[in-house]
Amino acid sequence: TKYRYTSFKNSFQILKIIIMKLRFLIILTVLIIVPCIVISQTHIWTGAGGDNNWFNSSNWNTGSVPNSDSDVFIPTDFTVEINEPASANTIEISGISTFIINHDLNLSGQFINPVGSNIDWYKGKISGADSIKNSGMIQLTSFDDKELINSTLENAGTVYIINSNNIRISE
Repeated sequence: TKYRYTSFKNSFQILKIIIMKLRFLIILTVLIIVPCIVISQTHIWTGAGGDNNWFNSSNWNTGSVPNSDSDVFIPTDFTVEINEPASANTIEISGISTFIINHDLNLSGQFINPVGSNIDWYKGKISGADSIKNSGMIQLTSFDDKELINSTLENAGTVYIINSNNIRISE
């Protein structure tokens, strides 16, 4: 009887260790997979919030405002406006849309402005963009300072400077 009890007790201990290891593997898997899902999130502008405000989460298909890891897509026939510091990984405007910059914009990847679309840059800094690919129109408007930091402008479109003050290009 003593032998059977010890064997049962050892089996229980082994089972307990297996369960603990499985829990650890499940937690580790979740910690690895969840950040990968968040990092690769795409935000598509819907305009469902009823305004042009970048920071209105109802304007995005995800129900959340883009962050520095977000790939942003703005479909045709929309106007989107940034009125406070914003960030994204990439921004791609499609068709005939307008992107209004009234504050700082920090990017990690490309900013694509196709034929027919406008970027109206009133004030603030655009920084970190791998490249700004302009085939549409960029208007530097208002007497506020503007600064392009650590970014490359590849211009195949038009750049208008209208009533602008200091324009700085720096690394």
